[in-house]
Amino acid sequence: MLALCLVVAPGCGEDDVDPQPPSYFQPDTAALDVLPGVYPNAIDLTGSGSLEVAVLGDETLAAEELLADEATLSAPGGKAKVRALAAGTARDVDGDGRLDAILSFSVPELKAAGVLTQQTAQVVFGARTRGGATVSARDSVHDIHHPVVRFPPPTGPHAVGTLEDAWTDEAREETLTPTSGDKRELKVRFWS
Repeated sequence: MLALCLVVAPGCGEDDVDPQPPSYFQPDTAALDVLPGVYPNAIDLTGSGSLEVAVLGDETLAAEELLADEATLSAPGGKAKVRALAAGTARDVDGDGRLDAILSFSVPELKAAGVLTQQTAQVVFGARTRGGATVSARDSVHDIHHPVVRFPPPTGPHAVGTLEDAWTDEAREETLTPTSGDKRELKVRFWS
């Protein structure tokens, strides 16, 4: 069985294009893994340690290009941003053969800024590369004491797997990025 999940938004016709994206919208340019290797991303908000995140390297982003001293975490739409405490040793978190940037953030600072609360469901990462490119990504996270529905493990002879891809429509200009000449890209994930 193969399933495809697509998000379709109003305004996809040429006549409906709004030249300015909403001020709260920032498209992801990278993938983020909060608490690498852990799922679900549950954080004990009574703790005083640090939160480790990995920015996953790909064909367009090398871990060593990320400016760790400018890296921040914020809540979606939030004004308060918390800077990274330190950069850890880059390692391949997702097993794709590329190094991923590892950063840590102070849990008390994230709580004080309102980035981590009992209602937090997602954090937003922001940084720049040495070349000046903006890096943005997001991942889910929740308070360990907040109830989360956990599905039973899959049964049967086959494991559940996913495949991610990005499809680019070369005939359509992208209206949600500031760079002219960008083409419309759709990120998809297949579950099997």
